[in-house]
Amino acid sequence: LATATLLKAQRGGTPDRQRCRQQRVMSRAERQAARWQTLGSSARSTPTASLQSMQFEAVLASAGSKGDAPSRFELRSNPATDEVVLYVLPDPALPQKPRHYSHASRGGNRCATRARPAVDARCPFCPGNEKLCNADLATVTTNGAWTARAFENAFPIFHALDGAGAGDRLGAGDRLAARGAMEVLVAARGHNEGLADLSPAAAGELVTLARDRFNALAARRGVRSVRVFQNHGARAGASISHAHWQCVALGFVPPNALRRAAAQARGDACPVRALMDAPETLVWEDANARAFAVVAPRRGTVWVAPRRRRARIGELTDDECRSIGEGLRTVARAMCQAWDDPDFNLVAHSASLQSTERFHAYFEIVPHRREDASLGSLQYDVPISHLPPEQCAAE
Repeated sequence: LATATLLKAQRGGTPDRQRCRQQRVMSRAERQAARWQTLGSSARSTPTASLQSMQFEAVLASAGSKGDAPSRFELRSNPATDEVVLYVLPDPALPQKPRHYSHASRGGNRCATRARPAVDARCPFCPGNEKLCNADLATVTTNGAWTARAFENAFPIFHALDGAGAGDRLGAGDRLAARGAMEVLVAARGHNEGLADLSPAAAGELVTLARDRFNALAARRGVRSVRVFQNHGARAGASISHAHWQCVALGFVPPNALRRAAAQARGDACPVRALMDAPETLVWEDANARAFAVVAPRRGTVWVAPRRRRARIGELTDDECRSIGEGLRTVARAMCQAWDDPDFNLVAHSASLQSTERFHAYFEIVPHRREDASLGSLQYDVPISHLPPEQCAAE
């Protein structure tokens, strides 16, 4: 009983705690109202959605087609550990990318996918706001309306892929520009649709689109590896809440990808196949693919892989894409029901483009119920830091 009373107090269950919370909410509301009053009558007469849409257009216009300064982004390696870090240097003079999530909320805000409206006038990925994005590179349509589309990322952190790749790995102590190319894949038409809400057919078409964009990026000169991922929710690193994937072409092979490749190349048997065949960890299966839980540092991690070994997701057949799409959807629905729509990262792991070693490609879904996964390690296979060593020493 004492423990229950303490927990109730910690969660705000006591009258005193509730009154304090109400006072804080009211004071925030009052401060917000005061800020709106200072904007003047013209701003007050503009609907919030239209105002934010105008702000988004202004950001894109001032940022240019690529949205940021390439000099802010630098890849550096540690010669003692062979670790590679992407440093993102702040510049207050540059426009800020639009966000649906505040930095302060990343540890606690839930995505609440189904609670959102079907269309959000503020969202650049919603129907009617296509002009806020770069031109479509590919689309999936149903009855004349798009259900998924791909276009260049307006705010990339990898820039100016010019054919000068870094090879399989960065040398000891190397400092190179973060070269690459980034595309966005809007994964659903509705603002309130997540992977769990797609039909099996739509999920399969999304994986097929990702495969095709993988191959398009892989064909570019200087590309050494291609990453495909989704950030679902603030805890997973999303800045826009509308469901979307990203495809990233890199001019080097991340060290973690090399480590995974070395692990799979050891021995005669395929380790992914062994994991896939374990009945006690099977989540879902059909004739072409299986979903299965794995031993992983992040709890709740599930892999979805084709039954036949494919080194890269660009090698998947249409049938395998459909099956993997259904498997990913099934896992997402199960996580949504079991863990109340958790934030998650979805990542496709493939062999590097020049590798001839044995590798079994797979998709990984990592739910984040408490952790903050917004710093790049899952998405790009490279951790991101905003504090270079020189600045750290000075501070």
